[in-house]
Amino acid sequence: MRASSIVAALLLGACGTPTSKTACSIDQLATADVSLANYADCGTFDRASPNYTNEAMLAAQLCVLNAVSRNQGFYLAYDASSDGSTTELRAGFSGVPNQAGTAVDIHAYAGKGTAGASSLKLVSSRKCLTLVASDLCAPAVGVPCLTCTGDDIGSIVCRH
Repeated sequence: MRASSIVAALLLGACGTPTSKTACSIDQLATADVSLANYADCGTFDRASPNYTNEAMLAAQLCVLNAVSRNQGFYLAYDASSDGSTTELRAGFSGVPNQAGTAVDIHAYAGKGTAGASSLKLVSSRKCLTLVASDLCAPAVGVPCLTCTGDDIGSIVCRH
């Protein structure tokens, strides 16, 4: 499944009442989740960056999977829309160890806006039981090949 399809499905599946946030940004919401000393920064990828490559996304995927296996907090945010798209799709994952340190509380974020906008118009979140590498998928720009497992219930975090 293409990243834009995954992000769109998460956005369309979002329900609930949006909460008030000062910034409706995946980067700021996911970064706030991991505001702790020992977390894995698995990357922030913007479509215009020359460092946003298939190899970089493979490294980001491995970083996230390693953090999950170590019960370590992590952060990843990336542009998921294809080049030339008029709709800006952004996605991200964050993980924070639970109080007992026995698991990582994981959130999958998806956002949608207009290309060139300073902030995203809508951000939704889904709580994951865990993240696994997607079958038959090779990480590439906009596609980290990570599957969020658990209840398929999302909620709108903010609208702007």
